[in-house]
Amino acid sequence: ILAGFNYEAGEAGRVADVLAKGAATANTNVEQLGDAMKYASPVASTLGLEIEGVTAAVGFMSDAGIQGQQAGRMLRQGMLRLADPTGKAASLIEELGINVFDAEGNMKEMHEIVAELEKGLEGMAAKTRAAALSTIFGSQSTAGWSVLLDRGSKELAKYTKELEDSEGAASDMAKTMEDNAKGAMREFRSAAEE
Repeated sequence: ILAGFNYEAGEAGRVADVLAKGAATANTNVEQLGDAMKYASPVASTLGLEIEGVTAAVGFMSDAGIQGQQAGRMLRQGMLRLADPTGKAASLIEELGINVFDAEGNMKEMHEIVAELEKGLEGMAAKTRAAALSTIFGSQSTAGWSVLLDRGSKELAKYTKELEDSEGAASDMAKTMEDNAKGAMREFRSAAEE
């Protein structure tokens, strides 16, 4: 995961804290987040996205039952299709006025991308919106990106901020696991003695 986001060894704690907080606050675990990041993080890093926003997106997908590798593949495909749209997707993105890059040519953060999609798809009937999402993201990734739109850019920004403020989450999780393991061992010894 560190390699995917081009973080140096000194930032390993940041990544661990974000993943621990993500695992504790979404319907996922660290292993599933790692599986998602194997697919999404190299592309996200290339596009200049931060781990907190990508983890928040994976968390929202996980809450909807799209977990691990599946969430990572959906995010990866969506980011690639937004970064370099072709054919009908390119025409539709232009027609809807969706702009996912900032003035410097860097991809906007995940909650800003979702906000652009919300703005472009605003007022569409459900059938038209589903067709537009399928054109932009492809049939394999539409479900994941629909989840992000349903939860909304404001909620995604709020969750991203929560993950940005996750310092110490990994050590807290380790301590809790250690305490639980000690407690389980004490209960086991007590039961065995009886």
